[in-house]
Amino acid sequence: MIMMMMDGAMNSSAGDSSGRFDLHLLSQSKIIYLIRHGQALHNPAGEADHANYMKWEFLDARLTEKGWNQAASLLRAKKEELEKAELVVVSPLTRTLETALGIYGVEGEGMVTEMEEAEQQAEDAMSDAGRGQCLIEGHPVAAAPPSPAEAIMAVSGSDAAGAGGAGGGGGRTVGCSSSNRPDGEKKAKVFAGTSRPFVAMELCRERIGRNPCDKRSAITEYKQKFPFVDFSQIETDEDTWWTEAHRETDTEIGARALKFLAWLAQRKERNIAVVSHSAFLFALVNLFGDKCSSDVQKELRAWFSNCEMRSVVLLDHGSNGSQGRSAA
Repeated sequence: MIMMMMDGAMNSSAGDSSGRFDLHLLSQSKIIYLIRHGQALHNPAGEADHANYMKWEFLDARLTEKGWNQAASLLRAKKEELEKAELVVVSPLTRTLETALGIYGVEGEGMVTEMEEAEQQAEDAMSDAGRGQCLIEGHPVAAAPPSPAEAIMAVSGSDAAGAGGAGGGGGRTVGCSSSNRPDGEKKAKVFAGTSRPFVAMELCRERIGRNPCDKRSAITEYKQKFPFVDFSQIETDEDTWWTEAHRETDTEIGARALKFLAWLAQRKERNIAVVSHSAFLFALVNLFGDKCSSDVQKELRAWFSNCEMRSVVLLDHGSNGSQGRSAA
């Protein structure tokens, strides 16, 4: 566990002559679980040739099968820590939303084959009006990936909007990864909801601009695909932040990271999971640690691997105490 302070330095309170120690109220601290998304379709392509990040076929890239497996592996390895999270804050891109689902999704009762999906969604839309259902493809394809709209299977029910986030899913079937039957037919694992509230937050998305993989889809599409997520913090349906002309600078992404920490600090929850991206998380952690030993700096500031989790303690020196906490 590593400590981060909102004044931008660690172990540096006034009156500490040694500069080594700090003492703070536990009630004014938060534990943040910083998680990078699992492997997505653009990752191996970009590692092979960095120019591939510029390809439109990777627009808002979704997870590969390996990415889904990484999310499941993280849950097995860090289950005790992950279960302490009261809230999941997630970047509004498909790969982060799917990773969050892979970690905090609640599995449904059955498996649905791809051939059965169309029949099932039509039947559910007519006979199960009180519950939404949508299935998300979780297996990679050899050719260019489908658009987010093509990945949407179905969503129905009068309670489809606004039920997620506040209640953590409400028992709806919201997504899937995939598995293979012995006969080779791909099947979709169904999730019935989420184990805690999800809130999508634009401030923690990947470095903005130029790369299509870092451009998000319309929120209306996400609401169908991920009906359990609270998207109320996002102001526009279409992505107005991303442009081809400008790639966010280090200074700009660092300023955005500080705004995000300020937003986290005012939340009422004490333990929060954040599912984000490598460049954003790298920018965030590198704002801190100047007064730490070189070993701690190296651990804190390292680049995040796919589905790596790093737990940190967030302290806000400007807090007015528990009375200033947001109930939102």
